[in-house]
Amino acid sequence: VLNGVARSRDGGMTWTVESEGMILTRISLLAASPTDPEVIYAASAGGEGTFRSTDRGDHWTWLNGGGLPHPWADELTIDPTNPDVVYETVDVADVYRSEDAGDSWELAWPDFRFSSIYALAAAPSDPDVLYACKNGFGIYKSEDGGHRWRFLHQSGIDYTYTIAVHPKDPDIVFSGYNPKPFQDFAMIRRSLDGGDTWETVLKVEGSDGITTIAFDPSNPSVLYAGSIGENGGRVYVSRDGGDTWNVLNERYTMCTVWGQPQLMIDPTDPSVAYAGTWLAGTWKTMDGGRSWTLLRGAPVSATSLSIDPLQPNVVYLSDRSSPTVWRSGDGGDTWTQVADFRNDGALLVMRVLVHDGVVFASTFHPGLQGGRLYRSSDDGATWKDVTGMLPKGILDIAVDPRNPQLVYVTTNINSAYKSADGGETWFHMDGFPDVGAYDIEIDPRDSNTLYASARGGSLPAWFTSISGDHPNGVQFSETAGVYKSSDGGETWTQVLETWPSCRVIRVHPENPNLLLAADLVDGLQVSIDGGRTWTARNEGLENIVPTSCAVGGTTVYVGTQGCGVFSGEIDLETGKIAWEPDRCNKPVPAVHSMEIQVDPTDSDILFVSANPGGLMRSTDGGGTWRDRNGITPSVVVDDPKRQGYYTFAIDPNDPDRMWVGTWGKGIYKSFDAMLLNIPAFGERMTLLGKEIYRIVIAPDDPDRVYVATEQGVFRTSDGGTTWEAMNDGLGTTQVRSLLLTADGRLIAGTLGYGLYEYDRWWDEWDQLPQLREFGTFWPIWNGRPLYQYSTLLIDPSDPKTMYFGTFPAGIYKTTDGGEHWRESNVGWTNDGVFCLAFHPEDTNVVYAGTYNGINRSLDAGGHWEMWDEGWPPEQWVFAIAFDPITPSIMYACSKNGENMGDGRPGFHGTVMKSIDGGAHWFPITDGLNVDQEFLKILVDPVNRNILYLATQGDGVMISRDFGEHWEPWNDGLGNLNAGTNGNNVANVLALSADGNTIYFATLGSGVWRRTIDR
Repeated sequence: VLNGVARSRDGGMTWTVESEGMILTRISLLAASPTDPEVIYAASAGGEGTFRSTDRGDHWTWLNGGGLPHPWADELTIDPTNPDVVYETVDVADVYRSEDAGDSWELAWPDFRFSSIYALAAAPSDPDVLYACKNGFGIYKSEDGGHRWRFLHQSGIDYTYTIAVHPKDPDIVFSGYNPKPFQDFAMIRRSLDGGDTWETVLKVEGSDGITTIAFDPSNPSVLYAGSIGENGGRVYVSRDGGDTWNVLNERYTMCTVWGQPQLMIDPTDPSVAYAGTWLAGTWKTMDGGRSWTLLRGAPVSATSLSIDPLQPNVVYLSDRSSPTVWRSGDGGDTWTQVADFRNDGALLVMRVLVHDGVVFASTFHPGLQGGRLYRSSDDGATWKDVTGMLPKGILDIAVDPRNPQLVYVTTNINSAYKSADGGETWFHMDGFPDVGAYDIEIDPRDSNTLYASARGGSLPAWFTSISGDHPNGVQFSETAGVYKSSDGGETWTQVLETWPSCRVIRVHPENPNLLLAADLVDGLQVSIDGGRTWTARNEGLENIVPTSCAVGGTTVYVGTQGCGVFSGEIDLETGKIAWEPDRCNKPVPAVHSMEIQVDPTDSDILFVSANPGGLMRSTDGGGTWRDRNGITPSVVVDDPKRQGYYTFAIDPNDPDRMWVGTWGKGIYKSFDAMLLNIPAFGERMTLLGKEIYRIVIAPDDPDRVYVATEQGVFRTSDGGTTWEAMNDGLGTTQVRSLLLTADGRLIAGTLGYGLYEYDRWWDEWDQLPQLREFGTFWPIWNGRPLYQYSTLLIDPSDPKTMYFGTFPAGIYKTTDGGEHWRESNVGWTNDGVFCLAFHPEDTNVVYAGTYNGINRSLDAGGHWEMWDEGWPPEQWVFAIAFDPITPSIMYACSKNGENMGDGRPGFHGTVMKSIDGGAHWFPITDGLNVDQEFLKILVDPVNRNILYLATQGDGVMISRDFGEHWEPWNDGLGNLNAGTNGNNVANVLALSADGNTIYFATLGSGVWRRTIDR
């Protein structure tokens, strides 16, 4: 067996050893200069170091003496615009940079640690005990306040968003587990000995992750956990310290139909209905509620829906997440935006109503400080402002079906109004009761008969003062319930009193004496005599909070808070309703994130925030759930698992004081446990637009609040009146985790830069020691050594733009040459990177070989998608190559990563081809032994039909027909085993800049070189 470099001058028939300056046993990395065909770099998997040749391998220079202290390289990258600039990433996650072709080196970015802290917890009973999850690697523990860390080998966790420590015992710790793409389960893991040993106490099949675990601080033997997933989310409870777990409430699915205009029935077919939800999508049933279909073209957070009674396939939708109106002309199959009122200052469209092509839409402005009413007479093509004398805050609109010139509107706190000319002019209905009206309905057979549902009680000054017109609060003189007018709105009589808030009144379209009303506490009420008498019809709706209702024929639907839609049949003579189980508690939406907290003073009070659903509260231990979103906006994000959180914080001393943060739409505070809330962006709107991860309230001062965001850490000392950034010392503004320890230290977990502690004396952040222990055993990956594989991609059109792909943490990106790095994982799964490649004609298009196939970005890493249809599962893609003439033709090679990277008998890798830019792939393995790994594939730059393939044990294979067939290309090659250590990716095949020399790195025989005959 030879050591060093062998050279062939006759097409590979004979070889000579030429390795002056290099004595190696195995070479795992090769990098050829992009401009000088004489220059080649090599690094050893055996620890002998890194070498450079300037004469195609005749002589070599050892480079580790120039300040490159670590002998095990992980990646060699040459700047494509300046070949003297070379980067070497070593397998302990440090990057060294040389500006003189490797003669001297320095640590490139000492503060950038490829360390994203997705979960961080402090022991309440011992401020020195901290637990942190370094995303993709696992859980670390510190027992000295963060100055030293040890890797918890046995945790069995590499991806988690949540760690929870027992309130009184720092050794009892729980963690969630988020699955990898090839897994279909999540877990809760528990340690009773401070992290030394762990056990699985709950495994949830079909889950996308356990994203929250919370102790009951008053009774730590009770814990709650939240599971997310495409098939729905669930809250679990344990009442024995985590030994056993059960679903807390089978009906609670986080599917909220927030109010009456979000549930609509087809006027011609009662088996057809539409439901708009709070971020859970817009849905349609065509079988009376037995099954629901998500309308994928519709906005996901509708404030209202409206069906044109004369054209039932025409449906309008108003959006809670933006001030837009949408129209479908085909029963919801396709949607078109027909209005956008953001230029008028609108935050959202609260209500849309259509009648025979005439459309009304009411808007709300931020902070309830304004709002308008618009009308379109041409199916939404053009709009006219018809607000006139109307006040802001229009909640409902009704058009008389017998006389469409009669239009009514209700407002939350400003009474009700009527128009007799289609909305051109308005007058106040002086006889309207002093209530906050939600819904107004017109008897379809008698234009003079009207109904309104309303709330009573009061609204506090701290809430109403934000709108500018009720600084002293609002006290309604009349009570909640249903009111009726028999004279076109001149006078009104209460026909049903409820408590506290009657959200909906519905008149049966064929039997106007049949009325249905829904109150948040009193539930569903039915009258069969035009409102003279009422009967509660809540059998089957126990612990359900109804918010909306729709009826047609004998079919009735009820929308709820957190439990979806219930459907059944109503007896038109008695008003009795038979709810059918297979038509209830549907649809079940995908749940993307969840956070649970327990009231620190009352174990029966639970809070859950989720996407979808926002914030909800239970006062009976989870039996009944009520919406607590107040004026919190819906936020639609690109990646709801990484963004879009509705994070919240409860004041430990006064649980009525709460805060909730959103992704880009501000922060809100409440003094009544989020029954109502108000913006707390700051006088200069400092926190508006900030993407919030975490909120922390100082236990000794409720007005001092810290917020972790994508834009850094902010604090207020005056309850949100003013905010200031506190980012001095941070290497990045991406702050994912934040906590206050029991002794008052502020700790932040960042994306990419690890952990920081805030120095109050110097008013800046200090970076804490790294979470490392590289080389220790890693049980979750079958006992491999803990390592980070990295790949660096430099933009040839702008070398300051670089991408750093890591196994197992994903993508980081810099646009300033590494001064600042940002995690760039939107759309990314729990996955690592093995290779990165630009599209040859567009550097905005980036491909990533992962350990689950291939991902693609079309916007320079801003968003990612899986792009690997046709690939076998769990392939570790080591290399991607493009046809030089037709780049839509792509090639890639892999290792079979099944069984945690061990593969399976007979299949340890594959080679794939795509002819449509990676949209579809197919194998090209004729002539190959697939019981091995395939490490590198290259396309000949001159003869594009020729492909070169580095194999694990069969040397170099060649295809002369675009991959259709392969044959060995090893004449004279003394060693057919590629130079890999079995852990990191080996870049063992390289072409010189002129394409005339190809190099192959072997396991035990150094580097071999072959001249390509042209």
